[in-house]
Amino acid sequence: LFANLRKRGGRGTFDLDDGTSQIEVTLFQDAYERFRHMLTAHAIIVVSGKLRFDDFIDDWRLTASDISDIDKLIEQHATNLVIQWQPGGNGSLNADRLKQVLEPYRPGSCDISLFFRRDNAQARVRLGDEWSVRPSRELRERLAEIVGSNGFRFIYKNALSA
Repeated sequence: LFANLRKRGGRGTFDLDDGTSQIEVTLFQDAYERFRHMLTAHAIIVVSGKLRFDDFIDDWRLTASDISDIDKLIEQHATNLVIQWQPGGNGSLNADRLKQVLEPYRPGSCDISLFFRRDNAQARVRLGDEWSVRPSRELRERLAEIVGSNGFRFIYKNALSA
C-alpha cells in the first residue's frame, strides 16, 4: 500500500506498507516522472528495484526502477481462478448465481475451477474454455461479495514481477 509521497529536488520518496512493516522507496527523477500518476493515496502497487541497507537510518531502502498497478498485473498473469464451492454454507452461491457473476467477464484468458469439499471428500472441477474470464477488479469484488475474500484465489503463470 502506497502512502506519504514526499518530493525532494528531482526525486520522490514514499512509504510502502504491507500491513506488517514499512520501507522507504526512492524514485529518481526519471522514474518519478514515469510513475507519479500511479502514486495516489492508498494505491496498491508492486514495486521492483534495488534493495540496500542504509547505515545512516539503520534500515532498508528500496530504489524503485519499476512500479506496476496490482490490478493490471493480476489481469496479465492470472491463468486460473479457483472458487471454493460450499453447498449448504451461507446459500449465496448456486449455479445460477455463479453464472450471473461470471457472465459479464467472459470471454477471457483465465480458466475457472470449482473446488468442492465435503466431510471426507474433495474435488476440483475445471469448467470448459467457454467459461474463461477476465480477472478484473470488478470480478474480484463481486466474488468477494458472494464467497468472501478467502473463497477464491488466482493461480499465476509467472511470479508477479514488475
